[in-house]
Amino acid sequence: MTRDDWKRIKDIAAAALDLPEQERADYVARRCGPDAALWREVSSLVDAAARAEGLYETPSVLIAGAAEALESLIQFEAPRVGDRVGPYRLVRSLGGGGMGIAYLAVRDDAEYEKRVAIKLLRRGMDSEAVLRRFRRERQILADLDHPNIARLLDGGTTSHGLPYFVMEYVDGVPIDYYCRSRRLTTRERVILFRRVCEAVDYAHRQQVVHRDLKPANILVTADGTPKLLDFGISTLLMPHADDRGEPTLATQAMSPPYASPEQLRGGPITPASDVYSLGVLLYEMLAERRPYTLDGRTLREIDEVVCERQPAPPSAVAPAAARAAIAGDLDDIVLMALRKEPHRRYASAAALSEDVRHHLEGLPVVARTGKLGYRAVRAFKRHRLRFVEAALVVAMIGAAAVTGPWWSAASTAAPAAPVSVAVLPFRIAASDRDVGYVAEGLAAGLGDSVAAIPGAHVVAPEAAMPPWAGRDLRAIARDLGVASLLIGELSQSGGRVSMDLRLVDGSTGQRLWTRRYDGRLSGLVTLRDGITRDVLDHLSSGAAGGRFAARETSDPLAYELYLKGRYVWNKRTEDGFRRGVDYFREAIARDPRYARAYAGLADCYNLLGIWGVLPPDEAMPQVEDAASRAIALDGTLADAHASLAFVQWVYRRDWDAAGAGFQRALALDPGYATAHTWYAYYLASLRRFDEAVVAVQRARALDPISLSIGTDVGEIYYWGGRDDAARTALESVLQVEPDFAMARNILGLVLLREGRVDEAVQQLEAAHRLGGGARTLSTLAYAYGVAGMDAKADESIAALQALARERYTSAFALAIAHLGSGRLEAALDDLERALDERSDAMVILGAYPLLDPLRRHPRFEALMRRVGLSRAGSD
Repeated sequence: MTRDDWKRIKDIAAAALDLPEQERADYVARRCGPDAALWREVSSLVDAAARAEGLYETPSVLIAGAAEALESLIQFEAPRVGDRVGPYRLVRSLGGGGMGIAYLAVRDDAEYEKRVAIKLLRRGMDSEAVLRRFRRERQILADLDHPNIARLLDGGTTSHGLPYFVMEYVDGVPIDYYCRSRRLTTRERVILFRRVCEAVDYAHRQQVVHRDLKPANILVTADGTPKLLDFGISTLLMPHADDRGEPTLATQAMSPPYASPEQLRGGPITPASDVYSLGVLLYEMLAERRPYTLDGRTLREIDEVVCERQPAPPSAVAPAAARAAIAGDLDDIVLMALRKEPHRRYASAAALSEDVRHHLEGLPVVARTGKLGYRAVRAFKRHRLRFVEAALVVAMIGAAAVTGPWWSAASTAAPAAPVSVAVLPFRIAASDRDVGYVAEGLAAGLGDSVAAIPGAHVVAPEAAMPPWAGRDLRAIARDLGVASLLIGELSQSGGRVSMDLRLVDGSTGQRLWTRRYDGRLSGLVTLRDGITRDVLDHLSSGAAGGRFAARETSDPLAYELYLKGRYVWNKRTEDGFRRGVDYFREAIARDPRYARAYAGLADCYNLLGIWGVLPPDEAMPQVEDAASRAIALDGTLADAHASLAFVQWVYRRDWDAAGAGFQRALALDPGYATAHTWYAYYLASLRRFDEAVVAVQRARALDPISLSIGTDVGEIYYWGGRDDAARTALESVLQVEPDFAMARNILGLVLLREGRVDEAVQQLEAAHRLGGGARTLSTLAYAYGVAGMDAKADESIAALQALARERYTSAFALAIAHLGSGRLEAALDDLERALDERSDAMVILGAYPLLDPLRRHPRFEALMRRVGLSRAGSD
């Protein structure tokens, strides 16, 4: 066989292997034609390659092409058990993959006894450049000294010229098998995972990226110690100057199920690549399956799946018994590690490990990106001065005297001195279980109670989210614009819980008051009442003691269920809302007169409706019923009044009742930013834009670190035709968080109206890439239509229609998509369907700028009348 013959054979075989299995035989027959000898050689090679163990993981198939992999396979002659490699004798095979084959070996030169693992690289990986690089890397890798890394002990070249590594032999089992066979709890699994992260982070700090993290390369010994293997195929982050343009020792190495998108597509390899692989590993440890099913897929399909498709949260596919423990924080942590863009993952393995620790300790996790808490941290860090100014605005605005849910109506006298305090998120000092809901619930409840003191200025825990541990307390108070700080630490062991509280003077940093509370988890009601009474008495100079009356439940289990409901609701995920419904319903079953539980239930259904998870006819009546019950039990709950007003506005379209409801909520709690925001949109929908701007700016002043409210400011300016102000507001949000999808979405619409079509399309494409919902897809389709990009507009409309077949999608989104292409009648058909389905978007018919082309159409005027806008007027 000549070299040209071999090249032809391997080229045809490589191309055949890139096709689905059922198409290969026809392709080979077509390429070989009447040449029977060629057909036999190619068919034999394709069959052998398809059966070869580990070929699926042969990385050169993905990077350098199938031909090189096949050549390596056909030229590689594996050593036999009993052969000598250097001073070692091979005892048995430990398995193999695309890069080579590993053996258990023993020292065989009578010098000393030692068991080792030897990995021989396949022929084809031994070019002069690779060997030169290998010798330099070998010393660096040998210096990796960490208890959770199997060390590189030695290396060399066999008599046949094949490079080999000598590694520490680890007598253990793959980490996924260890978790299953030992039936580890979710908590035990994530604790074990953190030890792997520590080892990977250590390697990164030594400028080494592993590149092939997977269960087979992480063995756990009988005593539970994880050990990372195969650092011998790693990549140096700081290659020698002489190596520029050369491949690293294992440029080709990867395992597709665990490889990052940039590895698959030949991009730069950085620590972020290992973070992605750690995300796959954690997914598999938790869910007992990988995020993607790649078996049997072609290379193109693998690329599409890994690089473009979003995996389901691990809790959605995990064994039923583990789902509750995974859902929420762990879902978010895993999905952040698995982001397609390297810069949007955790900055390091240490950062990933630290977020897992936060979860274990019940602290807020960074992975709640897209949820406002995490974005608030970044906003606060980058724009602290602006937030301080906003806090001063809040102080100047002040708060009206109200009677709150924790107070009797006996008196509304103001305290001797104004109360100005920030309730910092309570820290969990020690715990052997997840009690984050206790810490978060007690802090939030205490913030609500203090806010009910007439004239009080309170920064609630969610608005004091930025990390404060270790910072100067005076600086924290100055940044938040308060006179004092309330700090709590919770400890839990077994069935007991302790809370240490201290009130700190914001100007001096000195303690004004301290108190320790001890009790049982089953006695949270008693603990709550004692803490609240003492804090209120102290802050109001003793005037509150006789007036305090708990309007909470006295049932301890109902209270605990309420705290859990608020905890999962605050994660702002679909799963969190659904779990919140269950918790609040259980609390109500325990105490049918528990007003706050009804308010929580209304909030969950409200967001399930607003997010488009449930159809309006399913979500909104539930909101209405729960909010009405809450108000009947306790008419002072501002959040219940705001939720009821929202339903009366977007679902019942009772404009007068909705306006009165929002005003009632704001009278009860002038510091409730959400009510100000909803009222702003209500006013804007009536084209009362000046009043709407005042309302949304007030919400902004109350919660200056909210990127969502910052975007709302820009959107209301856009609706009112004030494009310069809209652009300024939106660009300020994007300076803080460039990946905030909705800000990019509204900015794209502003640019489109200004005639900057190319820039608008870019912004809207980015918004959809980051957000991926029906709203961003509809505005992107609109922009494509305006830009004359008809094929892309039609593609986007088809995608919206496909989405509507899978889950509830408002017909309003399709109307907007059709309008961009000038399909007015189709858009009107969609709007009529949206009206029939009671879509919440229909209340903005009179104000939404993209609907302007329809304003003089008789069918549109009829829709306006049916929505009630002609009667609502603009007063």
